[in-house]
Amino acid sequence: MKNLKTLRIILYIFIIISLIALKLMGSSLLGECYINKNFGLLCPSCGITRATESLLNLDFTKALSYNSFYVLILLPIFLVLAINDIICMILNKKSLVDIIFDTKTSNIVYIIIATILITFMVWGLLRNFI
Repeated sequence: MKNLKTLRIILYIFIIISLIALKLMGSSLLGECYINKNFGLLCPSCGITRATESLLNLDFTKALSYNSFYVLILLPIFLVLAINDIICMILNKKSLVDIIFDTKTSNIVYIIIATILITFMVWGLLRNFI
């Protein structure tokens, strides 16, 4: 359990460093999306980096235009889980992340995660036709 806590701390540090690098250097250093470049379609994750960059610049309208599903659904879920996880690590309590990945957790958690991922994929396909 200690190793998992250490790995999560390293992950959060990596995310913070990545966000700082994105803020300082911008997304122009990153390559283009393979699917968009070769097929002219937006994949479900197209625009996530640019949306994050726009959020770091406090441009919420632009962020929504890049990838609204990420901004309105995925990012808030991730932020709630990350903040809860960090607070629980500090207080030495069981976090939502621990509960989700506990082998005794009800199947409902996995159904919720699968539903979010399937919705993300379907939205990613549909946004090419809307």
